Amino acid sequence: MGILAVLMSSCLFIHLGLGETICRILRHDIVILKCVKCLTFWSVLLYSLVHTDLSAVTCVAMAFGCSYASLWIDLILNKIRLRYEKEWELLDAEEREGDRNSGCIKQDKNVKEG
Repeated sequence: MGILAVLMSSCLFIHLGLGETICRILRHDIVILKCVKCLTFWSVLLYSLVHTDLSAVTCVAMAFGCSYASLWIDLILNKIRLRYEKEWELLDAEEREGDRNSGCIKQDKNVKEG
C-alpha cells in the first residue's frame, strides 16, 4: 500500500506543478522534479529499499514498473485536466453571454423609462 501512495504522490506532485515551482524558487533546473518517470522511479526505489525487506533487484524492478505506470497515470490526469478546461470555457462563455443579454435588457428598460 505504501508503494502505491508513493506512486500517486509523485504523479500528483508533478501534475500540480509543485516541482516546477520549487525549481523556480531555487533558481536551479532539477530534472528529477520535472519528470514524472524520474521522480516516481527514485521515490519508489528509495521507499522500497528503506521500508521493505525485498531484495535490491526486486526493488529496482518495482521502481521501473511504477515509473511506467506513472506515465499512464499522468496521461489520465492530463486528459481529465483538458476535459475540465473545456467545460470551464463553455460555462464561462455561457455566463458571459448571459451577462451581456441581461445588460441589454437593463439598458432597454432605462431607455423606455427615461
